[in-house]
Amino acid sequence: MQCPKCGGRGMCYATKPEGTVKQRYRKCRICDHRFTTWEEIDERAVREYEAKPKALTHDLFGQVEGKGKDG
Repeated sequence: MQCPKCGGRGMCYATKPEGTVKQRYRKCRICDHRFTTWEEIDERAVREYEAKPKALTHDLFGQVEGKGKDG
């Protein structure tokens, strides 16, 4: 979260639940400006991704051992 005063990076030092909203108290690491943000949970469904099937891998040690026995 960017500081509204200087644009630096703010850190959260406290959180307070306010019903369905969370109030976060933040402080800028550069200029020490304190500010408050409110966060609300988005109830939309998250897209699901299908896992790609893993490619078959050859056993390299088995190939090396197999060649050594034959030749």
